[in-house]
Amino acid sequence: MEAVNQDVFSSTGELAGTPARRSRWESLIVQSKQAVARRRLPEAAGYLEESLKMARTDWPNSHREAESCIRLADLCAALDRRNDALRLYGEAIGVLGDLPDGINVALAHAVSNIGRMFLLKGDQAKGHGLAAAAAAMQRKLNQPDTPSIKLNLAMALAHAGDTTGARQAFKASIAALDQLAPDDLQGIAVHDNYALYCLSREVVEDAEVLLRHCLILRQEAAGPRHPVYAGGLVNLARLLHVYGDAQEEAEALFWQAKDIYERGRGATASGILPALYYLARIAQKNKRNAEAGRLCNAMLEHGAGDERIARAAEAASLHVTARLWAADGSDAGETEKRLVQALELAESLDGGYRRLGVDIAADILADLSALMREENRTPEAERLAGRAAEMRGLLLWAISRHVFMAPDR
Repeated sequence: MEAVNQDVFSSTGELAGTPARRSRWESLIVQSKQAVARRRLPEAAGYLEESLKMARTDWPNSHREAESCIRLADLCAALDRRNDALRLYGEAIGVLGDLPDGINVALAHAVSNIGRMFLLKGDQAKGHGLAAAAAAMQRKLNQPDTPSIKLNLAMALAHAGDTTGARQAFKASIAALDQLAPDDLQGIAVHDNYALYCLSREVVEDAEVLLRHCLILRQEAAGPRHPVYAGGLVNLARLLHVYGDAQEEAEALFWQAKDIYERGRGATASGILPALYYLARIAQKNKRNAEAGRLCNAMLEHGAGDERIARAAEAASLHVTARLWAADGSDAGETEKRLVQALELAESLDGGYRRLGVDIAADILADLSALMREENRTPEAERLAGRAAEMRGLLLWAISRHVFMAPDR
């Protein structure tokens, strides 16, 4: 951003902060970038929290305060701290709006990303308006397309049902990646989100191509033993398992991801739970019931001690155990009761577990529909099948752990 090598003046017109303080602030920004490059997002957030505290004290209502706000907001969004991200983007926009240089690339970036936050919170109208406004700012500045602004616009257009506009914006976002380093996390986010959009429209072949290319990007960005790479394995394996016939490849990819998560440092439960869930489903489907039971227990162990993780783990394991219960020929009423309980849990999941919750809910609705058909409850079965299809069509964006860092100039 422009503030790093630029003199920033206080409201009195005098240079604010000592040279040592300015040097310290710049050092914190550099350290935060290095921590992001090493995929240490909480560490990066710590540096930026210190830089923002300094900026508010030494350079209030300045480019430095705005830059610290935006960079910290980006990380809060990546760490699923959405309320913090919204507050910080709002502060940055307020500061930049009062500065004499008017619209700049930092303001466009902040407006675009706050629009993304509103989309994720379900406010589609506000998210669409802000994403479109940011794209208009970028054009007014005669700046080239940036992946983040184009991706956020693509998401907004997709939510609005503009298929042609969404595809054009996704392609523009991919084209803009040519300006970035090959290991940038933005490339991962763009390809993941475009793939998920294709899946929501049942364009499975395009989604598979995007996810396989994204897996290469993940390996280049973080290496083949990092949770970032494992996340790509899970995404591809999920597609192969749910939409394709390559079940053996899917299972092998899930096991590989599970191994990486268990061996890696800093792996999140939200990452490993989908791998365990699908492995348990595959084991149950292939009548390896003891293995499915062990995987369910592993999910519950990962959920122990954290309420948010516990609900996700319980929903996933309860669904698989309900399927095991039904396969044993147990009472249909009891099976239905367990599936409904798992469905309620799955639909309550949010944040980093939202995608997993929708996956589980769609599968449970399909199971309930099949159960209704067996009992000749055809209208109810059709209604549940329709709900399952709606669930699969939801736009589930792969945003939470990908960072769109503020632009540098």
